[in-house]
Amino acid sequence: TRTPIESGQYATILLSNSVAEEWPGDSSRALVAHEAGHAIATKCRSMVDNTDSASAEAWATAWAIGMGFTDPGNGTEAYGPPPDSVVQQSMACR
Repeated sequence: TRTPIESGQYATILLSNSVAEEWPGDSSRALVAHEAGHAIATKCRSMVDNTDSASAEAWATAWAIGMGFTDPGNGTEAYGPPPDSVVQQSMACR
């Protein structure tokens, strides 16, 4: 079975009530950007390394950073900072 990223399908983002409760706080906005980074990977699948969860999280974190979200909710707190090269690459995916 191919993943949505491999097949280029649409992606869906599901958020918890806690995100809505904290909205529009910086952490919630950064978290939503991180999740959008996962979703947009379907559009830019040729540039996304999705071979494992660590790579997928690095991409989503990089995408959020590239969009200007610097709060640790962007994924850096949970997964660590992505390589600068991935941030630069993600900026070509909009």
